[in-house]
Amino acid sequence: MMAPPILRYFRKNERKISSYYKIYPLFNPHPTDKRNYTISRFGPVGIGIDLIQPGFQMKIRNVEKGSPAEGKLTKGQVIESINGHVLKDIDPRMWLGNMIAMAEAADGKMKFKLKDAPTAVVVQIPALGAYSKTWPLNCAKSDKIVRDLADYLAKNGKFNGPGLNGIELLFMLSTGDEKDLEVARGWIKNAVEKHKDVKEMTSDSYWTWMIGYTGPLCANTICERVISQ
Repeated sequence: MMAPPILRYFRKNERKISSYYKIYPLFNPHPTDKRNYTISRFGPVGIGIDLIQPGFQMKIRNVEKGSPAEGKLTKGQVIESINGHVLKDIDPRMWLGNMIAMAEAADGKMKFKLKDAPTAVVVQIPALGAYSKTWPLNCAKSDKIVRDLADYLAKNGKFNGPGLNGIELLFMLSTGDEKDLEVARGWIKNAVEKHKDVKEMTSDSYWTWMIGYTGPLCANTICERVISQ
């Protein structure tokens, strides 16, 4: 029997391409072991992580107020392992995502082994259970993750380029929830107001890649206005 496509991909690309990667990264851009890389939010744990040299050590960038990590982890601490797992061979973002998924499917406990600390620190995240066989469709866990992220972005969303965070805008449109659309409309209004007197935008002031993601939301907003009129 032929292996699934994803397994065939990894087997085909299994080769030593750097001091860190054994499997060529599936996503681009991706962290490289030649420079630092920032994970702005490690999901429900409530910390940001800097991936530092040698690739990849994990250094806590920040701790979100009111998060499960508050009072347990501190900015600047170096994480050696999480639930016994270390970053190796594959894209560290995939590893970190798998660590969260495994903890959520069990008891929600994430044990952080910190450099120079005598004992591990346990952070409790919500135990959402496993994904359904049909995820992301008909999956209570997927629905919960989407809702939590949308609420987080509504409160903390930041903008790239000329005031528009393309991926976040596209995500808010995808939920289909009116309150998320209202947040996104507000982002667009802010961006228009901010740049109404700008005569020229250079490549230094925006990323066309990110702006491209805003197209569907902007088009949706224009269509809504035309229909309402």
